[in-house]
Amino acid sequence: VDAYLQSSFDLTTFDFRDKAIVEFDRDDVDRLSLTTSTHTVKLVHADGVWLLEEPWKLRAASNTVNALLTKLDTARMQAVIETDGANLEVYGLAAPLISAVIGAGSAGATLLVGTNTDNGNSYARDAARSLIFTVENSLVDDLTRSPEDYRQVELFTFNPTTTTRLEIEQPEARLVITKSEVAPFAWQRLEPLPDEVDQGTVSDLLTGLVSFRAERFTTSIENTDLDAPIVTVTMFDGEREERVAFSRSADVIYALANQDAVASTVETAVFEEVMTAVATLSNNDEDIP
Repeated sequence: VDAYLQSSFDLTTFDFRDKAIVEFDRDDVDRLSLTTSTHTVKLVHADGVWLLEEPWKLRAASNTVNALLTKLDTARMQAVIETDGANLEVYGLAAPLISAVIGAGSAGATLLVGTNTDNGNSYARDAARSLIFTVENSLVDDLTRSPEDYRQVELFTFNPTTTTRLEIEQPEARLVITKSEVAPFAWQRLEPLPDEVDQGTVSDLLTGLVSFRAERFTTSIENTDLDAPIVTVTMFDGEREERVAFSRSADVIYALANQDAVASTVETAVFEEVMTAVATLSNNDEDIP
């Protein structure tokens, strides 16, 4: 017979095994908890976005969370060590170094990770099964990310081309501009007085807003003057909206998104450019080219 038949049939029980490390429905996941020896990260999925609940209450980097869930879903056992789980202490699984709890509605799954193997992998088990197996350490590295890696640094996530309305509140002024629903879909000012606006200036404003990045996160909003913001910006994208308040304290610009419980600092130069565009668009006497 042909020699290739030997490799086709010369298989082990491991070759036939379902090698998924943990079972969950990827599309239904609505919470994720990661516990290591140094920290705990808790995340929840609500209204289409991921939010951090621990160690801080603020928006999470959804791309980072989704990438980790995909890796958990697609990761495979490297080898089966025991089927009865009789020696958990030997593999560091009696007191796991890492616990990843994945929730999907009323269902849930837990992956426990122990010590390293001699070949650079790690011992692990699904808490619902007695099976002990090994996983690649690249997965372990992802599970032990610092909590800071899950914080969303972008203040606004909307695309300027899909944004349909801007509301900018200041103590003594209010600017509202909206995109026309008919061709050529140009931006128009509704407040302070209805008028045309320079489309290039609107483009500069939108570019400035979406370029805001958190340079540093605070532990609270104390001593940030965010209880009396100098400007509040609300961006609309269809039925969704994102709101960020800004304040200035000792030449530092602080920002607070409406879903966050802690503030961040942003680059002063970018903030000044945004405010220049706001002033230009608010000017009733501006000549529109």
